[in-house]
Amino acid sequence: MGIKKGGLASAQESSNAGEGNAFSRTTTYGISLLNDPEKAALADFNLVFASLPWQIVQAHPHMHELPDDNFSPLIPAAERLQQLLEARQ
Repeated sequence: MGIKKGGLASAQESSNAGEGNAFSRTTTYGISLLNDPEKAALADFNLVFASLPWQIVQAHPHMHELPDDNFSPLIPAAERLQQLLEARQ
């Protein structure tokens, strides 16, 4: 499974660098709506995401994949972020 590596932090960084497109501006705005615990949980998620052993997809060098599609290290951070966001309702 190929995925474009980057995540929300990358979208925010490109927007801050003046390269923002509609997606990155929307993402930056969305992040600004999060409270501090939600932003911290998102930062934790992005840290884990960035630390995964991404490999370049040879047929599509702009995309990356994980060996065996193992996203399991993301589960605790994703669950924490989900709990915080669901508590808003």
